[in-house]
Amino acid sequence: LPIMGESIVTGDPAYIAEIIKNKHLIGGRGTRALRPLFGNDSLIILEGDAHQARRQLLAPFFKSSFVRQFDEVTQAVTLQSITHLRGQAVFSVATEVRKITLSVIIKLIFGELGTEKETQLASLVNQYCGSFHNPLNLFIKVFHINLGRLTPWGRLVKNRKALYRFIVNEIGLRKNAHYRDHTCLLDNLIHENRNTAAALHISSIFNEVLSLLLFGHDTTAVTMAWLFLHIYQHPDTHAQLVAATTDMQQVMNNLSQEKSTYLKSCIYESMRLSPVVVHLTRVAEQNTELRGQPVAKNSNVIPCVYLAQHNPDVFPAPYEYQPERFANGKEYHHSFFPFGFAARKCIGEQLALRQIQIIL
Repeated sequence: LPIMGESIVTGDPAYIAEIIKNKHLIGGRGTRALRPLFGNDSLIILEGDAHQARRQLLAPFFKSSFVRQFDEVTQAVTLQSITHLRGQAVFSVATEVRKITLSVIIKLIFGELGTEKETQLASLVNQYCGSFHNPLNLFIKVFHINLGRLTPWGRLVKNRKALYRFIVNEIGLRKNAHYRDHTCLLDNLIHENRNTAAALHISSIFNEVLSLLLFGHDTTAVTMAWLFLHIYQHPDTHAQLVAATTDMQQVMNNLSQEKSTYLKSCIYESMRLSPVVVHLTRVAEQNTELRGQPVAKNSNVIPCVYLAQHNPDVFPAPYEYQPERFANGKEYHHSFFPFGFAARKCIGEQLALRQIQIIL
């Protein structure tokens, strides 16, 4: 493959099962191109024991019991958005949902910043995300030219520095404060930092906060853009959803009890049909094999989400939108993994699913 080199690409469930079990295929290394964005030591970049330790540190803040405290915030910001949109003939679902999900992830990480600071941070994040739109700027080093605002890379560097100043200043304020906000991730990271032999450097905290800010809102927004597209292309689905979500209290009760619902089936089927992350990457740290196929050291094994979720042997009529595939909580092991799998499964899965259901 261009850039990636020797690779095995598969969506076959038998191969996916073997990839998950093979201890010589490691994650993290395949995300090297993202290091200029998120540094060398954020959760998505780390490997092995370091990845596991960081995951254990962050995991409590993304469990259902923790993220449900942001349900009311999600509702309130969504209602503001709906009020703002009334009377507009055309708008971008992705843009509107990004505003909602960014507001929520900022509150999860920083707690109550106040309107002025939150607006400033949201603006800095949006500028960073808009540094460039062509992903080749990440993968091809010849594009890594810093001529200030004249080049995409220069804009990236400038916008990253602005975010660094904001976040590091916030870390400094909280380090010196006697009060600790138990409901926000940043305060807890700083507190844990004081009470562990493996304390995180301030740049490590920044890298982690930055990656959570970006991944914590953008992928959810894009997922919802696809979801609205599929729903509005199918009037029967739309009508059933309207009927199923008339009672908001019932929706929230179903969320709390983690019930299988038509709403959730619609979400999963959209994720199956239009995955935001279309492939994962594992790298062989030594010579190994997959179902008899030799895999050389340093070559790539790519579990392809798109191929797996469009496999006609598992999903008949794979390009049709059929929410009933997921009725009654039906699962498709090794064939449906929009959040990844095993030890590198997306840590924000519960937050994303709750937000999508409430916003929709």
